[in-house]
Amino acid sequence: MRNVLVAAIVAVVLGAGAIYLQRGERAPTAGIVNVPEPIPVDPAPYRDAFPLTPLDAPPVAGDTPAARALEQALVPYRKGDYTTAAAALDGVLLDHPGESRAALYLGISRLFMDEVPNALEILRPLTSGTPPDVAAEAAWYGLVGIARLRDPSSVEAEARALCSSGGPSAQRACAALDALRKTRQLQ
Repeated sequence: MRNVLVAAIVAVVLGAGAIYLQRGERAPTAGIVNVPEPIPVDPAPYRDAFPLTPLDAPPVAGDTPAARALEQALVPYRKGDYTTAAAALDGVLLDHPGESRAALYLGISRLFMDEVPNALEILRPLTSGTPPDVAAEAAWYGLVGIARLRDPSSVEAEARALCSSGGPSAQRACAALDALRKTRQLQ
């Protein structure tokens, strides 16, 4: 008898809760659980001004294990197979962690794979303490990556800094800023 009484009380409580929930007003969601926030800035002009183009990968000179591994990893990169190249370049970096050229091409491959945050994590540290040509390309492709973020507007300040640096990538950064300015004037 006691179990029947407890079951009846539980049933009444659950029934009352269900009625309460059905009567409560709810905002219509139209089947969407998480509505994405609107894009704060139109990314198209940024992507046009900072185009993603592959960096030439000349043959790797040298007969060291690192040079041979990098040369092998760049074969799919040269063919435009960035997913395979990224996997191979990851392997090179595991075996040869100081190989900055492998990191550069891995970052670029990740950009082509639309893994922008990961690409930026790889490219950003390469802008200092690496050979000047690697640092210059990493700085440029870092800008290209920022231009592909949800809010690419921060690329302008970094591009201005690179433009005024007079370094090897300064000219590309200045040209990109000029293209962005011209696009805005046309709008």
